[in-house]
Amino acid sequence: MHDTGLRKALLLVVAPLFLLALLSFMYRTIVRGGRAVWIANGTLYIGASEMPVTDVQDVRIGDFHHGAILVYRERSIVVKLRDGTECPIDNRYLTEPVPVVLARLREALGLPKARG
Repeated sequence: MHDTGLRKALLLVVAPLFLLALLSFMYRTIVRGGRAVWIANGTLYIGASEMPVTDVQDVRIGDFHHGAILVYRERSIVVKLRDGTECPIDNRYLTEPVPVVLARLREALGLPKARG
């Protein structure tokens, strides 16, 4: 037998958190004009994340791992910070090809053109 009380309690905790995260993402997307990546006032915004542009060390093509249960890999843009943290940009939210976004981002950040 399964403990339905535990399932209900878990659902009551997880569902509002998921809804809050979804609403936050939707708000940022609508308010920011649907942009997945942008720079304003010395800050780089990637979806719901933000970081000073001075913290960015490199921007390159790398791996992005999706999912929590069924994990799969996708080639994407990865922003590497000076502290070693890597922030991937989810391709699903880009309206232009990855190489175009990569080139524009590198130019806006004052990084040299990507090799290759």
